[in-house]
Amino acid sequence: MENVPKIISTKDMAYLNDIFEWNFNLSKKANHFSKEVSNERIRNFLIDISKMHADHCHIILNMLGDNYE
Repeated sequence: MENVPKIISTKDMAYLNDIFEWNFNLSKKANHFSKEVSNERIRNFLIDISKMHADHCHIILNMLGDNYE
């Protein structure tokens, strides 16, 4: 049996783009607000959130990279 080609439909690409944008914006906002608060515990929590969303962006980019190599 032949292998299925690695193809992402236009609709799937649009959805992946939306997911990427949501995570990218949340990462930026959490990073920004981590610099605005004085409470160390909240600052660390916001930094962790920023890193988590940045990691999600990298995962999405890696998924796309696998399909376009």
